[in-house]
Amino acid sequence: MTDKELRKLTKPELLKLMLKQQKRIEKLEEALKEVREMEKNQTVRMNHAGSIAEAGKEIQRIFAEAQREADAYMGVQQLPPKQQVQAKVPQQVAPEPVPVRPARQETPVQPAAVQEEGTRRRRRMQ
Repeated sequence: MTDKELRKLTKPELLKLMLKQQKRIEKLEEALKEVREMEKNQTVRMNHAGSIAEAGKEIQRIFAEAQREADAYMGVQQLPPKQQVQAKVPQQVAPEPVPVRPARQETPVQPAAVQEEGTRRRRRMQ
């Protein structure tokens, strides 16, 4: 609105306009407050995520130190990394070969006529 238009307005119209502007200001202030709160929460989340990552690194460092102390207590020698892996995994030994028995020799198959004759003889003897 221009200055000329504002001067032409009556007092009740000006009051309505002022109330309308006041409501708009209040809404914008509320929105600004929400945005600032969201920004604050986001900052807290980012700081918290950073602190979690740092805590993870610290825990990893503590466990590595504890492992070194345990190895020293148990008397484990420090080997180069390649040998450490080999030392942890036991070598697999091939099983001893099982002795193989010689194959059983089968008796030759006799013709059917010879077998029948042997069966007849056995029957007679009984």
